[in-house]
Amino acid sequence: MKVLLSLLLTQFALIAAEPTDFIRVVEDEKQAQLQTSITTYRKGDTSITLIGAIHIADEDYFQALNKEFTKYPVLLFELIGGENAAKTLNGKPREKEEAADGRPAEGLRGLYGSFASTMQLAEQIDLIDYTKENFVHADLTMAEYQKLTEGKSDEVLAFALQTSVKGSEISGKPFGGMDMGLVMRAILSGDSTGLKLQYMTLMEQGDESTAALTGKNLVISDRNDKCFAVLAEQRKKGAQKIGIFYGAAHFPDMERRLLADGFEQVQHDWLTAWHVKKPAKQ
Repeated sequence: MKVLLSLLLTQFALIAAEPTDFIRVVEDEKQAQLQTSITTYRKGDTSITLIGAIHIADEDYFQALNKEFTKYPVLLFELIGGENAAKTLNGKPREKEEAADGRPAEGLRGLYGSFASTMQLAEQIDLIDYTKENFVHADLTMAEYQKLTEGKSDEVLAFALQTSVKGSEISGKPFGGMDMGLVMRAILSGDSTGLKLQYMTLMEQGDESTAALTGKNLVISDRNDKCFAVLAEQRKKGAQKIGIFYGAAHFPDMERRLLADGFEQVQHDWLTAWHVKKPAKQ
């Protein structure tokens, strides 16, 4: 009996230890939805909620997030170089964003803009209101980012490529299961629906691909280190209900840190970022 009980407890522990899904695709014959999670952890009187972010999505998704953020006296947010986000972004569509040194911003933000336009989606940085008093920057400053990347190759690009390779290993298909022929036809024809449906395949594997990576990585580990340092500061100040608004790919690591600190998951909800109607079958 003791042996059987021990085996049952071991199996239960293994099930309980399985990582949480923080991004998923829900679909049927008529529609597909890409969803991010809102997951709450509790330890004593302190609750911490991980609020998943997708940087391009339906406009009503970002409006729902703005409403969600009002629930938290302290809302930590991600944005490399976003220490002055409330002043520079102001929660309104930007006409011409500039970097801290006056040069036009380049890189990933420009790519997000092009991708959002192609897929007929809105950008997070345009619709999230960073002026709210409860917003606290919890990411690398531009100076910190430049110091960490000095003398290194572009780690953001390296991370994207590495994740793509890992996604391929997991799915057994190139590019994490995406049909690149269909992707290219969708881009060339302006078919935003087809492009969304293909890209969802890769997005759904984001957590698994990230979890497959090993070693210290600037995109995840160093930024999570900074976020949790800011989290510790807020807890020392007495904050007991804290939201963390970060990309869903950061959450498997964040969850491990919270569980190791004695927190328990108490709630797990979903918010639809993309709602895509499938074309009628011919």
